[in-house]
Amino acid sequence: MHTPPYPVSPTGKEAAGLLPLPNREFTMTNTITYTITYTTTEISLAKLVPSPANARRTGTGLGIEALAASIQAHGLLQSLVVRPALDGEGQATGKYEVAAGGRRLPALKLLAKRKRIGKGAAIPCRVLDGDGVDGAEASLAENVVRLDMHPADQFEAFAALHQNRTGLGIEGIAARFGVSAHTVRQRLRLAVVSPALVQAYRDAVLTLDHMAAFAVTEDQAAQERVHGQLQDWQRHPDAIRRLLTHALVPATDRRTLFVGLDAYTAAGGTVQRDLFSEDGGGWIVDTALLERLVAERMERETEAVRAEGWAWVASALAPRPGRGSAAGCGPARWRPPRRTTRAGRSLPAATTSWPSSTMAAATTCRKRSRPSWTGSRPSLPPWRPERTCGSPGTCRLPGRC
Repeated sequence: MHTPPYPVSPTGKEAAGLLPLPNREFTMTNTITYTITYTTTEISLAKLVPSPANARRTGTGLGIEALAASIQAHGLLQSLVVRPALDGEGQATGKYEVAAGGRRLPALKLLAKRKRIGKGAAIPCRVLDGDGVDGAEASLAENVVRLDMHPADQFEAFAALHQNRTGLGIEGIAARFGVSAHTVRQRLRLAVVSPALVQAYRDAVLTLDHMAAFAVTEDQAAQERVHGQLQDWQRHPDAIRRLLTHALVPATDRRTLFVGLDAYTAAGGTVQRDLFSEDGGGWIVDTALLERLVAERMERETEAVRAEGWAWVASALAPRPGRGSAAGCGPARWRPPRRTTRAGRSLPAATTSWPSSTMAAATTCRKRSRPSWTGSRPSLPPWRPERTCGSPGTCRLPGRC
């Protein structure tokens, strides 16, 4: 028996001749391959005109700037579909009507107007003949069978482009795709959402608003924890944001307004921004730094008032938000009131004498005209304590407002 020069598997013994072949019926199958080919011709941009056969009627002028920027950066990725323009007698005019590519044509014209390309630049086009598909059907087919990519794929692709292209920053990506830098930042922020949540978004369990809410933080563990805590009926974007930022100080907090956001960032503080809110709000990450800056600012304000010659100046933080005026109050300073006659004329301040202990006992805020007393109220004529409020901050009179 002939031994093959190579190992034979049990299923290959028949083919190797080691076992007799059983009787079998063989069927011959013919395979026909269809090849779709068409010729691309370069036509001068000056000879291309819009076609009335273009199926797109609505929104033809939208996104032309972005499309022009993309064509300039990446070239014309898809050829135009044209047909010869005919006059009233059916004769060729030398121009070509663009049946498919109604947005690409004005984008190319815009680039020519801005001198990015020549007015006679050669544009690759597929020319339809009379026996093939007509222009209206070609335009309809191009727009109907197209499927936009999923937003999750889009912002992941933007993130990959930002990471892999050396030297191509956010501004560069925005210029190449004709979008704003803020739009690029939003897409890059969406790319840091937990992969499990992104898959839920692809499966239509979550919406884009949910993804934007989870994107307020880059902590994927916190994102998944909050997602697991909420029931389906509780998964509102506002609830997600609130749970992810409950331990942070809002940028609209009175302490932040008192210190100033610029001073906080200049001191090395970090602001966690919400890129998807209309007001562009955010949260203070380093609360300890904010408290230190508030204390330093209060001390400077207090020393400035004390330097005016007042014997007693005190300052304090409000015990909880919502006390005092909306913007908060600056350090308290007391000024003796001027006594008036029955005729309403003011007497010189020198005629009024107030004990320093009485001045120290009275505190008030500008929201009240009468003082609040820390001790027994003295039987003295009514007096008018004054307070000056500095830049926005916190109320200095706990429990008095």
